[in-house]
Amino acid sequence: MPSDRVTAVHYFTARVKPTPRNPSVHQRQGIYLRALATLPNVHIREGSSSSRPPGSRRVQPLNPANPKIRIQPTQRLRSG
Repeated sequence: MPSDRVTAVHYFTARVKPTPRNPSVHQRQGIYLRALATLPNVHIREGSSSSRPPGSRRVQPLNPANPKIRIQPTQRLRSG
């Protein structure tokens, strides 16, 4: 709204790791985060993430040779 004011921005992110297809991605991210950090009232919050689905132990494994199962997280997308 025209009368509203942004007083602070909290930017939540996780550091990326270089890959064979994108070996300098972490350098570009570092440059971007350093640039953001120069802005007043911008707060960068770093966390962590995983690129693979989490594993979960079964209570009583059906196959003792493989006591873990993979869980594919689902996302619910919100529209407009």
